Amino acid sequence: MKSSFVLVMISLCMVSCITEQKPLNKSISISVIDKANGLAVGNAQVRLTTIVNALNIFNEIQQTNASGQCTFSFELKPDAQYSIYASRDGYLGYIEDDSVNISKSYMQITANTAENISLYLTSDSMHQVEYYRKREKRYEIPELIELLKTGKFRGGIPVLHWEDIPQLIAVGNDSTKITSFPINPLSSAFIEEVPLGMLSMWFIESIRKSEGNRFILPYEKYPSLNPRLKCRNENESNMSELVKMKKATQAYSKWWDFVKNLDPVKSSKINPLDGTDLSWN
Repeated sequence: MKSSFVLVMISLCMVSCITEQKPLNKSISISVIDKANGLAVGNAQVRLTTIVNALNIFNEIQQTNASGQCTFSFELKPDAQYSIYASRDGYLGYIEDDSVNISKSYMQITANTAENISLYLTSDSMHQVEYYRKREKRYEIPELIELLKTGKFRGGIPVLHWEDIPQLIAVGNDSTKITSFPINPLSSAFIEEVPLGMLSMWFIESIRKSEGNRFILPYEKYPSLNPRLKCRNENESNMSELVKMKKATQAYSKWWDFVKNLDPVKSSKINPLDGTDLSWN
């Protein structure tokens, strides 16, 4: 009697598991809204992305109607992941969360996702710039150098001003090895350490590239993938990092002596490394 009961229970569990693994028919109506004014965004592109077994990726794309709406009907399979993303030329993804960069133009889809969801874009061209700008950190240069030297620096390239350049040049020949420094999110290289002087020239290059550009985003502040210099002259390709650092510092010092009393926006168009065989890597 007991064995029969156990067999019945096992059979019920198997049926339950099989039922749970069946694909679910899912229909989701999406509304795309302009967060800047609350209006519907017609002709927006909405993409349903399906990733099966973390390998195969499938996309289905629809356009919203004049009311900013479209509908997807699909099978929600247990071995797949689903997400919805909205975009349109002239609009940005709206970021709202204050603690994490969560774009409201994107949403992951699960069995519990509501049948009607809203995705948010914004016609405010400065939205993302202002969002990130409010969260950037500003250090006075002595404090920044102390954080770098003690390995306590965290984060991306901080807020730097044109007026910071002389103090950065002043440490241009400092060979102190820095192990905690800003890393370009696009770089796949691992750099264990970099001389402080090299990093300070990299910061100056970031200031130069950012000067006068009010639309610049944090990831655009990186002058290159890494705070490394390369030689275009093959005969000097084996030049040590410290020699490159000293040559760069000399070039940036010479450039600053020339531009420091000129208009910063115009001065930023002049490349300090012109006339050298160096460029940022």
